[in-house]
Amino acid sequence: MSRPAETKLTVPEAEFVTGMLARDIDREIDAKVIRSSGPKKSRALSVDTLVYIKAVAPFRTELAPTFRKRMSNAVASAVAKGERVAKIDTFQVEIKALRDEILGEYADLERLRKTFIESKPAILGGEYILKGTRIPVRIVADLIKNGATKRDIRSELELTTEQINAAVTFDRVTPRRGRPPIKRRKVTKHVSAD
Repeated sequence: MSRPAETKLTVPEAEFVTGMLARDIDREIDAKVIRSSGPKKSRALSVDTLVYIKAVAPFRTELAPTFRKRMSNAVASAVAKGERVAKIDTFQVEIKALRDEILGEYADLERLRKTFIESKPAILGGEYILKGTRIPVRIVADLIKNGATKRDIRSELELTTEQINAAVTFDRVTPRRGRPPIKRRKVTKHVSAD
């Protein structure tokens, strides 16, 4: 893991680390409450920005966007000054505790990637697989999404519960390669008014 000040996380990783839904994080970026670095498709968030996200996650919908922007600015300036607490009106945000919690979650995510996931060009063209197997991570995650039980997967594919959980988590925080599948829209036949 790189130094905390330099660590940049994607929106799905930020969702995993902070507990706020990815769509809500995207809304915060689109409303210019927080800043991301990089183009819209590959938004990267610093750990210091995640402190704000983690702080407002439980009650984000009750706060006005202008207040959230003030809160984000207060957290950013407190982090820049090295303060332990950011104060906004009557709110206080404990920066160190939230930052330590975020870094702990991120360390768990990195440990999961290093322990259970690998990619080798010689195996399935470099697709992500579970270490020590030739089983693609996405297959395991898709089985879970489609209703297979962990017990069935453990017995059929001879995987451990930790490997299954790692595959599901990895699939959630890592975007798939290639073009997204076409979504078929439900089209009804229109009847003319004549």
